[in-house]
Amino acid sequence: MGAENAQVVYLDDKQSHLDDVAFDEMNLVELPFALLTRDTAGIYEIPLSADGKSRLACLNSSEHGLPNSLAPRVVLGLMWMWKNERDNERQTFTVKLRELVERFMYPDRFKTYGPNSDLLRAVERQINCIANSRIHTDRWWDAGLKCRQKANVSIISDVKVLDEGGRHRARVLQVTWGQAFWDSMVQRYTKPIDARLVQSLANPLDLPLYRLLDR
Repeated sequence: MGAENAQVVYLDDKQSHLDDVAFDEMNLVELPFALLTRDTAGIYEIPLSADGKSRLACLNSSEHGLPNSLAPRVVLGLMWMWKNERDNERQTFTVKLRELVERFMYPDRFKTYGPNSDLLRAVERQINCIANSRIHTDRWWDAGLKCRQKANVSIISDVKVLDEGGRHRARVLQVTWGQAFWDSMVQRYTKPIDARLVQSLANPLDLPLYRLLDR
């Protein structure tokens, strides 16, 4: 898949409002970066290609292993938030954890009650698992150079807790996109997706299938 597959979104009155549109990073459609299970205990590396030249690996950490089936929803939520709510020219941005879950990960679920603490902790853990993992591949598409490259890429490079949060105070993280991933988004090697529809998919397998078929 090359630059000719990149698409530009055009919006008019008949199309979705901009707030419901996110941009999917095309390399992540080709390179799955999470397991399809919630249980990743003891797994620190998985192949991403049949020839073994692409793989996902993480540090041998008991706290933050490989990203699990929740991680793709977390990444798409962060991308949607970054695009619509933050200065999307900045590589580093702030994330209010509850806002991420309620508005950008499950936009139609929490109408009468908020997410529980278990879900908030699970989402924060996946942000750290993603930051703890790297994609090793020989087919990372560089939109600027218009060619595939060998790469050792992180989706998120750094996570900091800016505010621990409390009973009446949001928990706030500072997230920094990995350089190659951020460059790819800024260079618009992206395609429009209906973010609200994608985030409504419940089966972990449905999301990669949707993204693969819609590319």
